[in-house]
Amino acid sequence: MEYPSVKKSHIVPCGYLRNFAVDRQVAMRLVGESESRLVALRDAGTRPRFYRRTRPDGTPIDDVEWSLGHIEDKAAPLLREIEGQWPLSAENRATLAEFFGFQLVRGPGWRAWHTAQVDNSLEELRRKGVPALGIAGGSSDAERFVDELRGDLSEDTEMLMRMLSQGAKGACVLGSMHWSLVRFDRPLIATSDHPVVVWPRHCRSMRAASTGLRQGILETLEVRVPVSPRLVLLMTWLWDEDSPSILRGRKHHAPNVNTLTGANADRQWFHLPETSPPLLDVSFLPISRDLLPAYRADHAAHFPRREEARALAEPTIGQELATRYRMLTVSRSTAAHRVWTPGEGGQNPSRPS
Repeated sequence: MEYPSVKKSHIVPCGYLRNFAVDRQVAMRLVGESESRLVALRDAGTRPRFYRRTRPDGTPIDDVEWSLGHIEDKAAPLLREIEGQWPLSAENRATLAEFFGFQLVRGPGWRAWHTAQVDNSLEELRRKGVPALGIAGGSSDAERFVDELRGDLSEDTEMLMRMLSQGAKGACVLGSMHWSLVRFDRPLIATSDHPVVVWPRHCRSMRAASTGLRQGILETLEVRVPVSPRLVLLMTWLWDEDSPSILRGRKHHAPNVNTLTGANADRQWFHLPETSPPLLDVSFLPISRDLLPAYRADHAAHFPRREEARALAEPTIGQELATRYRMLTVSRSTAAHRVWTPGEGGQNPSRPS
């Protein structure tokens, strides 16, 4: 199969940013700057050939980009209609969980994390030396082996396949969390080129800082995603069915969401034109503390929902796209596992032989 050549990759899709745009233009601000400017959606949140990999014969291929596009196409209409369809059906919820799971890993932030993980693991091997490597030879052979391994793990296909594997795990975990939709009376909410923000489980308060995935997606207290200038999706480990009604965001929640979303950005953050999303340079508390009184941060370590999600997510490690995700659904009195299969509609990238 021939895949379209893509010169300019969107690390945050146009279908997501459209909710923050007017006439296909969005207000964009570079990290570290104080003024925004209008840019076309086609130019927002892009990186050159970001998902391109090289076949074993040396030819380039954009199959990963093509596959991510299928996820975006399914999610885009749901993102536009989420308020009217709340609470979401299980299938729509799973579609968005897949979209947000891959959004967690498709940007430069995850690549930096992956590179650091590879470097740390190889440095540990290097320190342990020949016995740990299980190879014949001396220290020079061990050094050569580690260097070759570094090259293999850093190769574009290996990295992208790892990204897809992590995205599948993210989809399972996010889909198994409790979801609430938070609405603000005015268009106060901004987003960024890394819009899925995780709050580490052991963090009681936080100033403007990128949280990334240093501790893993399961080691979170809450996950928040701006969905539109008025809507934020909040995910927690609350053992209950998803919030049946839309929660009302308070004025002090908006700078909390915006400041941390902006701090999570790689280069750019975005907002609705002709608005000024509030920001504050203060320490923030989790928004779940106000919005979900039954959710106790000090009990997060023992929430059964998190442990159930961990058990469901482990089998997804090593999987790529178009696998079956097991996601936890919770009612008032019972828990049930439901297997959801992504819709048919095309091939997915596979590891080249």
